[in-house]
Amino acid sequence: MRTFTLAVAVCATLAVTAAPAAAAKPTCSRKATATAGSVVDLTRSTQAADGTWQLPQDSVQRLDDISIYGATSALTVAYAGVTYRFQAGAIFALDCAGARPAIELGTGTVTATGAVSAPEGRWAPAASRRMTMRVTRTPKGEPTLDRILANGPDVLELGTVTVATTAGRGYLDVTPTVGAQAGTRRRARGGTFTSTAVHGKRITGTATFVGLAPSA
Repeated sequence: MRTFTLAVAVCATLAVTAAPAAAAKPTCSRKATATAGSVVDLTRSTQAADGTWQLPQDSVQRLDDISIYGATSALTVAYAGVTYRFQAGAIFALDCAGARPAIELGTGTVTATGAVSAPEGRWAPAASRRMTMRVTRTPKGEPTLDRILANGPDVLELGTVTVATTAGRGYLDVTPTVGAQAGTRRRARGGTFTSTAVHGKRITGTATFVGLAPSA
C-alpha cells in the first residue's frame, strides 16, 4: 500500500512513496491518459514571492506513476483498461506498487470500474467491470490546496474514505489497512474507513462495512 507523502522544496515538489514495500518493482502499467477534462502535474507548482502557490498553466494528457496530479475540472482518465472519472479538485496518483494497478486517491471523489487505493485501504469491483463504485476521501482537517502544497508530508496522511457501489450487482473486494481486521480482504457493497494515527509504518483507525457478503 502506498501512502501520500508530500515534500516541499524551493519549488513545490510532491512525491509518492511506497510503504512498506517501497523497493517492489512495478509490474503493471505505469502510464495513463487523460481523455477528457483538465489535469495538472502538482510537482510543477511554484511559490510566488508573496507566498502564494501557482499551479502549472498547461494541462497534461499523459500521466505517469511518478507525479501527483490535480483535477482542475471534471476529469476522465483511462488507466490499464479502466475508466476513472474524477470530480474537480481531486488529487491522485497512479498506484503501480504491484501487479494490479489502481488509482491512489489523496483527496476528492472518483467513480470507477477498477481499483482505487488510499492510506486506509484498497477497493475494487470483485467480479465484473459492469460494476461501478464511488470513492471519496476527505483528509483530516480538510486542508486547502495551498496548505497541501505548502505544509508538506503530514497534510494528507490521515483521513476518511467512503465507498459505495453505484451500479451493478455483486460485491467489492475491500482490503482495509485500518480496523480490527486490517489487511484482510472481505467482500461488501461499501463502507467507511478512517485513519486516526500513524505508528511507524502502521496505520490505525476504524473500518465500517456496508452490505457484507454472507460469507465475509
